[in-house]
Amino acid sequence: MSLSLEVKKFINSEHIGDFVTVTLPSELPIRSDEIRAARRDKQAAERAAAEAKEKEAAEKQAETNVKDIERELAAAKEELARAKRNLVDTTKKREAMDPEFKEKQAAMDSARKDHSGKKSETDKLEEAFNAAEKERAELEKNTGETNTRLTDARSALEKAGTDGKAAAMDETQLTSKLKEANEAATEAETALKTAQEEAESAEKLREECEQAFTELNEAASSLGIEKRIFEKQLSEAEGAENRSARDHQRAKDELAVAEKQYEAARDGNKRNPEKDAMRLAQAKAKLEMAEAEERVRLANLEKEQLFVQSTKDKLSDCEHRIVENSDKLREASRRFEESKQKERTGSEGRLAAELKLNGKRAEVDSVKTKLEAAKARLAESKTNGENAAKIIADSEAELIRLKASLELATASAEEKKSAFTAAKTVSDAAERLFNQKKSEFDAVNAQCEGASKELEAARTSNASLNDRITALNIQLSEAKDLLDDAMRESEAAFNEAERLQDSIRSVKTKFETAKMHYLESGKGEPLILIHTAGQSLYTFRSVFYKLAMNYRVIALDLVGHGYSDRPDFFDYEIGDHAESIAGFMDAMGIESAHLLGFSMGAGFALEFAKRHPDRVGRVIAISPGGITGSMPLSVRMIRSGVFGGIASRVYRVRSVEKMLNECVFDHTVVGPHDINEYFRPASDPDGRAAIRYTIVGFDEDELAASLREVEAPVLIIWGDDDKWHPMEASSLYRSTIPNATVTIVRNAGHLVHEEKPDRICELVRSFVPAGYGFDD
Repeated sequence: MSLSLEVKKFINSEHIGDFVTVTLPSELPIRSDEIRAARRDKQAAERAAAEAKEKEAAEKQAETNVKDIERELAAAKEELARAKRNLVDTTKKREAMDPEFKEKQAAMDSARKDHSGKKSETDKLEEAFNAAEKERAELEKNTGETNTRLTDARSALEKAGTDGKAAAMDETQLTSKLKEANEAATEAETALKTAQEEAESAEKLREECEQAFTELNEAASSLGIEKRIFEKQLSEAEGAENRSARDHQRAKDELAVAEKQYEAARDGNKRNPEKDAMRLAQAKAKLEMAEAEERVRLANLEKEQLFVQSTKDKLSDCEHRIVENSDKLREASRRFEESKQKERTGSEGRLAAELKLNGKRAEVDSVKTKLEAAKARLAESKTNGENAAKIIADSEAELIRLKASLELATASAEEKKSAFTAAKTVSDAAERLFNQKKSEFDAVNAQCEGASKELEAARTSNASLNDRITALNIQLSEAKDLLDDAMRESEAAFNEAERLQDSIRSVKTKFETAKMHYLESGKGEPLILIHTAGQSLYTFRSVFYKLAMNYRVIALDLVGHGYSDRPDFFDYEIGDHAESIAGFMDAMGIESAHLLGFSMGAGFALEFAKRHPDRVGRVIAISPGGITGSMPLSVRMIRSGVFGGIASRVYRVRSVEKMLNECVFDHTVVGPHDINEYFRPASDPDGRAAIRYTIVGFDEDELAASLREVEAPVLIIWGDDDKWHPMEASSLYRSTIPNATVTIVRNAGHLVHEEKPDRICELVRSFVPAGYGFDD
C-alpha cells in the first residue's frame, strides 16, 4: 500500500507538532491545608454576601408589596362606590319590564295549547301511514328476497354438479400423491437417524476437548501460583544469603583482630612472664573462638548459597513448565474450537434432516387433509344439489303469494297517506302561529333575563368588593409587619457579610502544569481530535489533513500519552482528562470548539460536553466505550492489580500487532510503521503507567449515568464489524444522549477512522458544515 503525502508527514519526524503548557486540574500538595481553609473562608463570605443580597431584595419586595396593596385598596374603594350606584339603576330597570313580560307569556301559552291538539291528531294519522308503508315495504322486500333465493338456488344446483365432477378428479390425483409422500417421508427418517449419530459423535469429541482445555487452564493457574511462591522464596533466600554474607564478613574481621591480639600477646614485653602467659592464653582462647565462629558463618553462607541456587533451579523449571503448558493450552484451544465447529456442523446437519423430515411429514398430512377435503366436497356437492332443487320449488310457490299481498298493501298505504297530508297542513299552520308568539315572548324574556343577570352581577360585585376591601386591609397590615422584619434581617445580613469578607485569608492556590503535544492545520471552526488510551495523535493520520481543508483541525496527545508530559499528581480519570482538554483550549485561546473522540477519547469528549456546554458545538463519538469482555485477555488484565508486574511482557511489538489486526476489517490497513508508532506510547514505564491509570479510571457506568446531561448534538459512528465494542452497545448511547444520532459504517472494525477515512470525513462535513456558528 502506497503512503499518501499526509501520512509521510507523520512518519518523517520524531515529533511533528508543537507544545503548549496546560494548567491541570490536579492541585499541588504544597500548602493544601491553607488553601482549603482560605477556600472555606471565601465560600462562607460568598454565601453571606448572597444571603445579604437576598435579604435586600426581600426588603425591596416587601416595600413594593406594601405600596401595591395601598394602591389596590384605594382602587377597590372607588370601584365599590361605582358598583353601589349601578345596583340602584339596575333594580329600577328590571321592575319596569314585568307588565310586557306577563302579556307575551299568556299569548304564547294559548298558541301552544292549540298547536298541541292539532299536532296529536296529525301524529296518529302519520303513525297509521307509516305502519301501512312499512307493511308494503316488508312485502316488497320479501318478494325481492324470494326472487334472489330462486336465482341462487338455480345457480347452486348447477354449481353442485360442476363441483362433484372436480372433487371426484381431485380424489384420484391425491390418492397417488399420498403414496409418493409416504415414501419420501420414510427416506427422510433414515437420513435423520444418520445425522443424529454424527451429531452425537461430534458432541462427545467437543466434551473431551473442552475437558482437556479446562484441565490445562487449571494447570496454568496452579503453575502461576507456584511461580509466585518460588519468586517469593527466591527473594527471601537471597535476603538470607546477603545477611549470611555480612555475618561471615564480620566473623572474618573479628578473626583478623583476634589473630593480631594473639601475635601481640606472643611477643609480650618479657617483664612479667606470668601475666604474659595469662594474656597469651586469653588471646589464644579468643582466637580459637573467632576461628570456630568464622567456620560456622562460612558453613551458613554456603548453605544459603546452595538454597538460593536450588530455588533458582526450581523457578527456572517452573517457568519452563509454564511455557510447555502454554503451548499445550494453545493446541487444546485450537482443538476445542475445531470440535465446537464440528459440533455446530453436526447440529446444523441434524437440524436440516429434522426440518426435511418435518417437511415430508407435513406434506403427507397436507395430502391426507386435501384427500379428505375432496371426499367431503364430493358428498357436499351431492347434498347441495338436493337442497337447491327443494328451495327452487318452495320459492316459486312463495313468490305467487307475495305478489298478491303486495298489491293490497300498496292501495292501503296510498289511502292513509292522503289523510295524513291533509291533517299535517292544518297542524303546520298552528305551529307557525305558536312559533310567532314564542318568538315574541323569547325576545321579552331575553331582555328580562339580561336585566336580572345584571342585577345579580351588581349585587355580587358589591359583596365581592366589600370582601376584597376587608382582605386588603388585612394584607396591608401583614405586609407592613413583613417589611419591618425584612429591614431588620437585611441590616443584620449585610453586617455579617462585611465581617466575613474582612476575615478572608488570601492564599494563592498552585496547580500542576504539563506540556501537551499537538498538531494544528487549516482554518475555520476549531475541531479537536481526541485519541483513546494507549494511543497518540498518530491514529488520526488518515483524516487529519482531509478535515483541515474545511476546519481548523487540532490533534492532541492526551496527558501521559504520545509526546505529552507524564505529570506526578494527575489522576487520569474521565473528569481529569476532560478538564485537561479545557485547560488546553484555554492555553490555545480557543473559546469553543467541536470535538471528535475515538473509543475512550469519545468518552472524554462527552464528559467535556456535559461539564462545559457553552464551550462545545457538536460532538462526533467514534466507537465510544471502555474495556469490554470482547477484548483480549492481555487488554482486560490491565484493569487488574497485577498489571504493574507484567506490563513489560504484555506490551510487546508482536502483542500490539495482534491487537491491531483484531481492530480492523481490512488487515492491509495496518503496516509495520503503524505497529511501531502504536507501540511507542507504551515503550517506557511512565507511559505504561499512564495508560493503566487512564483505563482503570474510565468508569463507563458512571459516564453513562450522566449522559442525559449532554445538551450538544452528538453523532455516534460505529463499524459494523467492531469486535472490541460490539455494535449492540450503540443502543446505550443512542437511548441515553438526548440529541444523538447513530450511523453504521459497513465493512469496518474498531479503527473505523483508519479503515474508512473518506467516509468519516464525509460524515463529519455533513454533521458540522463549514462555517457553522455556535450561536445559530
